[in-house]
Amino acid sequence: MRPLKLTMTNFGPYAQETVDFTRFDSLPLFLISGKTGSGKTTIFDALCYSLFGETSGRERDGKMLRSDFAAPGELTQVELHFAHGQRQYVVTRQPDQLVPKKRGKGYRNHPAKVTLQVYAAEKEVDELTKVTKVNQYIKALLHLDADQFAQIVLLPQGEFRKFLMSDSNHKEKVLRHLFGTQIYANWAQQLKKQRQTAAAALTKANQQVNATLQQAHWTAAYQTAATAANPNDVVAALHQQLTELKTQLATAKDRWQQAQTDEQRQRDALTQAQQQAKWLVEQAQKQATLAELTAKQPEMTALQKEISALEWAQSCHALVQRYQQTTQQQQTLTENLARLQAKQTPLQQTAKKAQAQLTALQQQAPAQTKRQTQLQHEQQLLPLYQELTQLKTQAQRAEQTVAQATAQQQQLVAAQSKLTQQRQQLEKKLSQASQVSRQLSQLTQQQQTQQQLQKQVQDLQQQDEQLTAQAAALSQQQAQLEKLNQQRAIKKQAYLQIKSDWAATQIARLQQDLLPGQPCPVCGATTHPLTAVKAVAPVSEKDYQRAEQQWQQAEAAAANLAGQVASTVKTLHTQRQTWQQACTALARQAELAATTSITAVAAQIAQQSQQTQTDLKRAQAAQANIESAQEQLTQVNVELTTNEQHRIKQQTQMQQAQQQQYEIKAQQQSKQAQLPAAYPDEAALQQHLKTLQQAITTAEQAMAAATQQQQQTANAVLVNQTEIKDQTQQLVLIKQTLQQLRTKRDQKLQTAGKTWTQLLQLLAALPQLAAKRQQLTQYHEQLVQVKAQLQSLRQRLTVTQQPDLAALKQQLAQVTAVLRQREKAYYQLKADCQQNQQVLTQATQQLTGIQQQLAALSELTQLAEVANGDGTQKLSLERYVLQTYLKEVLQVANQRLSELTQGRYQFQLRTKGGSYRTDTGLEIDVYDDNCGAVRSVHTLSGGESFIAALTLALALGEVIQQEAGGIEIDALFIDEGFGSLDEDALETALDALETVENQHRIIGIISHVKELQERIPDQLQVKTTGSGQSHVHYQLGFGA
Repeated sequence: MRPLKLTMTNFGPYAQETVDFTRFDSLPLFLISGKTGSGKTTIFDALCYSLFGETSGRERDGKMLRSDFAAPGELTQVELHFAHGQRQYVVTRQPDQLVPKKRGKGYRNHPAKVTLQVYAAEKEVDELTKVTKVNQYIKALLHLDADQFAQIVLLPQGEFRKFLMSDSNHKEKVLRHLFGTQIYANWAQQLKKQRQTAAAALTKANQQVNATLQQAHWTAAYQTAATAANPNDVVAALHQQLTELKTQLATAKDRWQQAQTDEQRQRDALTQAQQQAKWLVEQAQKQATLAELTAKQPEMTALQKEISALEWAQSCHALVQRYQQTTQQQQTLTENLARLQAKQTPLQQTAKKAQAQLTALQQQAPAQTKRQTQLQHEQQLLPLYQELTQLKTQAQRAEQTVAQATAQQQQLVAAQSKLTQQRQQLEKKLSQASQVSRQLSQLTQQQQTQQQLQKQVQDLQQQDEQLTAQAAALSQQQAQLEKLNQQRAIKKQAYLQIKSDWAATQIARLQQDLLPGQPCPVCGATTHPLTAVKAVAPVSEKDYQRAEQQWQQAEAAAANLAGQVASTVKTLHTQRQTWQQACTALARQAELAATTSITAVAAQIAQQSQQTQTDLKRAQAAQANIESAQEQLTQVNVELTTNEQHRIKQQTQMQQAQQQQYEIKAQQQSKQAQLPAAYPDEAALQQHLKTLQQAITTAEQAMAAATQQQQQTANAVLVNQTEIKDQTQQLVLIKQTLQQLRTKRDQKLQTAGKTWTQLLQLLAALPQLAAKRQQLTQYHEQLVQVKAQLQSLRQRLTVTQQPDLAALKQQLAQVTAVLRQREKAYYQLKADCQQNQQVLTQATQQLTGIQQQLAALSELTQLAEVANGDGTQKLSLERYVLQTYLKEVLQVANQRLSELTQGRYQFQLRTKGGSYRTDTGLEIDVYDDNCGAVRSVHTLSGGESFIAALTLALALGEVIQQEAGGIEIDALFIDEGFGSLDEDALETALDALETVENQHRIIGIISHVKELQERIPDQLQVKTTGSGQSHVHYQLGFGA
């Protein structure tokens, strides 16, 4: 991926600026220079925001980078052209921002927008406009997220040195996100949770097995074993006791079954004796019953004769019943005929009177016709009266309508006047809208400026803390230098003493080897009258060389540390001056005295920000009131228009109502002239018509009643005559039938030798026939049954006297008591065995599960300790994986570090564990070839640590690209950090960057250091205008 062109519109200090990266293709190393706060880092923020919708470091979003000077109607936008592979891409983003409303006053939210255009061979092949889809597309294209991209492309000031000097915990947090190793940390935490869960489950399982064993039934012999601490011992004792209980259970079962047999035998004997006793009693009862039945034999013979007589009477019952019914019919017909003959004469007289009355009414028909004609004529006048009534009602309504319309007209006029006054008041309030809008815009810009100032204050305060910390570290280094100087002096004194002793040893040895008279090589004397009286311990050449080496090492360490201290003092002084200049510039920007402290500046800016916030709230409230007044004015105008329309419409309706009132009065006078004077109103006419109708109705009702009466009387005479004739004929037939029935009756009585009275008596007794038959049948059946039962009892009885049942019951009770005792003992033993067997089975299963849980917990504990780094090595699974990545990073970094330091330094990953997890696993040391020893990176000088951190950051970016699928990001931006370097370190850093440049990457150094401006020919210069805006200028070579 290679950036080609970046266009920023109302973004930070840039109103409309384009950065053309292709202008640096010939010499890819270029400098982005400018004053502090001019907007150098904003260029990279725009680059990151265009790709990912986030700024570098995520400290500011796109909305916060909207230019303060941007006009309300102008949008903030970033557009990036970049090449990747064989295609080119154009991504355009607009952040979420406030813009003026298209209608009315105030602002509305303009949502974030993005567009991605894809070109192949200069032809657009695809376009995406959804934020989510564009973000996913770019992430899939580059195989990087915003943080990884920033780590590869931007090396922010102090951050890469901070990573080099940080402990393992900090490195782990940074590398975790870059290499996606969070999954290993998640695994470790999951294993830890699983171990805790398994431990809790094991504790619960132990509690459950103890609870299970407490449910067992223990005999007295095993009470001590039941209280053993080891559940396995308790289970073994329970198993032994269960074996003994099963043996006892078998014996108890045999004794219980024998008692059952004895009890059943005794019960059978008692049952047989009770049955014989019962049969003896039944035999005596049956013999007595048979004697009673034999005594009733004559009575049953007489009963048989009564039944035969009743059966004969039953055969005559139908004939007698018909004879009696016919006699009754003859009597009824004779009575009806006499009644009808007596009724005939009165009916004929009534019919004659009804005919005379009907004739008299028929003579009054002409008068009735005259009344009907008059009624029809006068009924035709009713619609005129109704129309007149309706006209009166309409006239009243028209009068009311006119009155209402007049009142409404007056109300509308009053409302119109009130609305006009409201409109004048609202227009007066809206005249202040432009002033409030300007004030709101100014306060918003002022608030954004103060927010930026507060951010700068925070940065300066953090820098102050860092400088203070560095000063404290410097004090420690100076103290350490003083200690090293003391150690150096001690080492030197020791070295000189050993050297002297070694020389003395050599002199004494050489003195012994001199020939007599040979001059001494030290003093030249031929005699040695003064020999050494002080015994000197012999010193070997190795001791001498070791002391010399220790002294030289102490000298080198002190000199090295002295160089670091001097470099740190210079760097700290430069950084403090830079910090003070930034504070002065900030105070000047905040319109405060240049000597104002950073704390006072922060307090003053916070106070100004609070005041601005208060003023902004007031302005927003005023703006809200103006917007509300605008809405109210619109509503008032609508109401005025509507009210005027209603008033005109109401006036038209009032005029129409008055015209209608005049027309109704004219129609009313015309209708009144057409009505007769005899009936002044409809009520009088209705009363007259009602009287006339009643007379007509009365005559019609009288005629109808007379006609009906005449028809009814004539019909009654005719019906009575017909009934007399029918009754006479029926009476003749009934007499003939009655004679025939009487003849048949007399024949049956004669044959049976009975009289009519006897037959009637027998018929009266017929309801008793069924009972008598049943009584006779029951007698014969009972006699046969008793005889058969006696015969059966004689066959079954084996004794002739009653047995002794009391003695047999007593014997049975004794046997049953023994049975119950043995049964209870058996079931008690059986219940104990079953309970203990169940407890034994369950406890055995639980103990087996506990053993399995113990094994699993042991494995899980070891695995969790290893994964979480809780072991002796203090190295977690995630940190072990990160070690692999870091080793790869250090291997790549060492190639460049060795070249830049002429082979002196090499990174080494510290393999020895620290005292805590904080300093274990990801600690970085350097091997110093000059002294042949491994040193901490904290001992490097300022320039050396810069070079080391730079090579580490470059290597980290390369490895991330390799891990992301070999993706190439052909751009690198370095943000500041060069101000603390001396001339040699700066030269080395530029050499390092040139090696990166040779890898076909464009490198932009973001810095205001003057030395870099003198060394780098190609520059992108950011210049301020003094009004908060900045512009970019290109310098392509010195003198261009």
